[in-house]
Amino acid sequence: MREIPQALANASNLNMRLLSAPSAACVALLTILSACSPRIVGTWNVQKYETLTPGKQNTSVNNVGTIEFRKNNTGNRDIHYNVMGIARENTGAFTWTYTKTYLTIKSSDSEFAKIWLLVENKRNFQRLQATNGKNQIQTLELRRK
Repeated sequence: MREIPQALANASNLNMRLLSAPSAACVALLTILSACSPRIVGTWNVQKYETLTPGKQNTSVNNVGTIEFRKNNTGNRDIHYNVMGIARENTGAFTWTYTKTYLTIKSSDSEFAKIWLLVENKRNFQRLQATNGKNQIQTLELRRK
């Protein structure tokens, strides 16, 4: 059996260590990134909810409740407001998905259940916009609680 010269064995071990360090760093980085939650996860105050309809009076309400997005893609909303003297309540559970540009809220009984465009996406502030298919633009502003 042929033996590997000591200098070659040392160089081989050094190369393995050099290759292992970046590989370990990549694995650690991927683990950290995959474990990170989307920025939307947490409890948010609904700072503003606005509906704009061309040719009609716009409606805007402020500080109307909270919405919570959990890591497991479920959430809960507790929103109460008045529009033209009519009390509205939007409470209950929902599911959600999130990309870099969209937030989708799914629920059978909510006007918030739709695909929202992320207009402003900051750590403590989110501005979302959507349409309802009837020539209305809805804006939702969230501030981290």
